[in-house]
Amino acid sequence: MVARARSLRKAATVQAMSPEEVQKRGDVTQLNRAQVKIASQLNWGLELVMTVSQEVRRLAHEVSWEKVTQVWDPWAGTGVIGKVMSLEWPHLKFMNNDWNPQLKWPEALNALQPGNYRAWKEKYGVCDAVVTSSWFAVLDIALPLAVLTSRVVACIHVPSHYMTDMAESRAQYFRKLCHAGRLHVIGHLEHGPIGRRCMWVMVFRNPLTRARMLRGGEASGVGMFTFSMGKFALDGATTEDAEQALI
Repeated sequence: MVARARSLRKAATVQAMSPEEVQKRGDVTQLNRAQVKIASQLNWGLELVMTVSQEVRRLAHEVSWEKVTQVWDPWAGTGVIGKVMSLEWPHLKFMNNDWNPQLKWPEALNALQPGNYRAWKEKYGVCDAVVTSSWFAVLDIALPLAVLTSRVVACIHVPSHYMTDMAESRAQYFRKLCHAGRLHVIGHLEHGPIGRRCMWVMVFRNPLTRARMLRGGEASGVGMFTFSMGKFALDGATTEDAEQALI
């Protein structure tokens, strides 16, 4: 998996699927939950893990997006994030990109290449927020790129184990964000199409932006918590307890 992630990062193009493969897999933009679960067991080549609308709706409801306009989804997939977010916050303008040639978004570039983010900035202007669900195998590259790109906040959809079972290098990265008061997590999301429960990892520009965007207080939602140096209740736990789980 690691070797494949490295080769994909360096690749300039992705080989299109053969007609036989397309016929076997069907149109990925029209898959339902059961079909996604079956498809996830195939040798896809290009990964497709669908983010369900209920997961995105949590992000739309528990965060205020009124000060955000330009949103990028570099791993748009079937476009669920943009569709749900736009229903809740119609003023948002989404730039959708996905490397999968079947999906036919206006942008189809390698979202692991920093140069492509610079090209998008020249084309679309400053990115206020990145809201996306990247291939889980390359999160340690995709997440920092999203943080560097976004002016206000980066929101990345990750499997729960990404935050609860991490290598030291990843822990050091999040520890710095934690101490700066920039890190927030929306967890306890509905189970995804293949039975996995995920989280939204949010990295804000600064603690003030975080406080302004979180709606109804940081502990208002089940599984919603901020990693910071402050103290507040989370299902009977304090921030210090949460930090120990991270560190």
